[in-house]
Amino acid sequence: MEEQEKKIPKYLVIPWNTSLCRNVTQQYPNGNIEKWQINDQRIFVFFLEIEEPIVLFRSADLLINLNTRQVWREGVELSIKREGFSLLRRLVLDYRLTKSREELMMITKRGAMDNALSHCVSRLRKALGTYRGQPYIDTVTGVGYRWHFPVVKIE
Repeated sequence: MEEQEKKIPKYLVIPWNTSLCRNVTQQYPNGNIEKWQINDQRIFVFFLEIEEPIVLFRSADLLINLNTRQVWREGVELSIKREGFSLLRRLVLDYRLTKSREELMMITKRGAMDNALSHCVSRLRKALGTYRGQPYIDTVTGVGYRWHFPVVKIE
């Protein structure tokens, strides 16, 4: 089962004169409060100033940012669709392991359709290309797929 991505809210709308508002503003003193007008009602919007940690990985000649879902090769950003990036993320995070087709099918939009996974892997391979003649994704016959190159987290 795919692990849940942690979502950090960008803003929080709360009534101004409440204990909840006081608690939130005390816990996040770097936040910013703005007055908005929505449907003729004045409300206060509290913007959380929480920076998400940047999660960067390097593998072969790729630089992968898990937060922004961007992949670069030699300074050029690659075009990878959301479904392909979900697959890439799973393979990169568990690069030492072979992931079964059944496990990987759970992250495709169309669910358990075997050909949907094959199509997704094919598109991802095409987008990534190869490194020194080797594909980034290996097929393990009868089992599934695995990431070919070592992955290093960049702090």
